[in-house]
Amino acid sequence: KSYDCLEMLILLRIVVLHSQMMRTRQTGCLDAFFDRVNMLLWPRFKVVLDAHLASIKSIRDSSHPKNSTQVHYIAPRYAEFASGIDILNKDYND
Repeated sequence: KSYDCLEMLILLRIVVLHSQMMRTRQTGCLDAFFDRVNMLLWPRFKVVLDAHLASIKSIRDSSHPKNSTQVHYIAPRYAEFASGIDILNKDYND
């Protein structure tokens, strides 16, 4: 089981793109397969995303010294995560 949220989102996008391509070519033989894969991935994506959110919410301010000029370790982690989701959703209206 993977806990990589961006990996899950990439897999979901691949399934959607392939499904759309098959519909454009009027080839419905794999519709049931793509629907099943989609139905398997979305709940897992939600579990992984909820785990990421719980991890962010559980961070305490005491883990970072008050007078430190260093970037808190969560800032780059959140920035990379948010940037990845933004890039993957760039051409989608969802």
